[in-house]
Amino acid sequence: MATQLQRAQQGEERQRGHANRWRKIARSLQQIDQQKSQFLAKLSHELRNPMAPLSHALQMLLDRPDQEQQVVHTCTMMQRQIDHLRNLVDELLDIERIARGKIELRLQTVDLQEVIRRALDLSAPNLTERGHRLLVQVPESAVRIQADAARLTQVLVNLLNNAAKYTPPGGQISVRAHILTQRAVISIEDNGVGIPATDLPHVFDLYRQVDRHLHMSQGGLGIGLALAKQLTELHDGHITARSAGPGLGSIFTLELPIDGYAAAFEAPAHGEQATAHGRVVTGWRILVVDDNTDGADTLSAALQYSGHQTWVAYSGASALDLARCHHPHAALVDLSMPTMDGFELAQRFRDDGLGTVLVAMTGWGSASDRQRCQAAGFAAHLVKPADLATIETTLDALLSKDSKHPQQGQRSPLAS
Repeated sequence: MATQLQRAQQGEERQRGHANRWRKIARSLQQIDQQKSQFLAKLSHELRNPMAPLSHALQMLLDRPDQEQQVVHTCTMMQRQIDHLRNLVDELLDIERIARGKIELRLQTVDLQEVIRRALDLSAPNLTERGHRLLVQVPESAVRIQADAARLTQVLVNLLNNAAKYTPPGGQISVRAHILTQRAVISIEDNGVGIPATDLPHVFDLYRQVDRHLHMSQGGLGIGLALAKQLTELHDGHITARSAGPGLGSIFTLELPIDGYAAAFEAPAHGEQATAHGRVVTGWRILVVDDNTDGADTLSAALQYSGHQTWVAYSGASALDLARCHHPHAALVDLSMPTMDGFELAQRFRDDGLGTVLVAMTGWGSASDRQRCQAAGFAAHLVKPADLATIETTLDALLSKDSKHPQQGQRSPLAS
């Protein structure tokens, strides 16, 4: 009798255990569902936010195109909103790519000071808008490590933007870098709202970040820190957050390993700075190929304004005709065109023996897309929307290598 009673009690305990586990699973799933719903609501809000100012700005430009000062101010604002949208899309795609293991770092020897400088340049609008004071302390001699410069810059920009966002106007943000036991250490400190001790373990969580300090929010999806952490770990580094509590500021510290990498600590070679900031040559003959007429016409006009000679083709067939007639130095080619896509067009360029340098301009930016472009004969791959400076820098790097084209510092025939 006692044995039967014990068995019954054990059976009841197992049932209670199963029930408790199912309740925990249900609560966890409910919490995840709620967090995703909040995330999607925030995403909708952030995507809609720029639409109103962009719409109003376009109407102003149409109504008052003769007001030069207003046009400049309006265009500057529009560029800010477009950059905001582009950053949102890039962050969403990066999170998805990392989750699927699709991000591949392009490791090369990079100058840590240059990466920091670039990150500060990109973050300057956010820092200036809120009137923050900036203190920067980096080693005087060059620090070169193996890293993906673009991704490392992205990490620092996310940390700087986070500091700017959660620091009241007129605050101070400090950026310090030093070498410690074969590690590159970069810290970003602010005197902002701080982080409660209970929140510190979760500041890098993807969904938990969305709800932090909503009263201080200046926009964004709250995934910047999660992305920074994952990109840092792809570099075999790690990132930490510290705060003495609410109202006492925060310190985010990024550490990257140097041991085992090709690292050097030396002053820049003579002329290195001048080369890095040399002027972009103008006067290339450029063919813009895109079935999006607005995009093609706008890019062509921008390149003409910079001193280049351009032609526009809205299809692969017309691109071939123009290339055979004018022999452009380079062609900026959209990949997703009907009838003849960019890959087929590249093949036709090769078949015809045209010496045009091909640059892919596309919304597809994965590693496999880049590999396919390289295999198809494209010399470079730019993800839309690429800014004009990036396009010109890419063209200059590609075309200046060829002795048939004007060299940097020489006068182009088209500039005469």
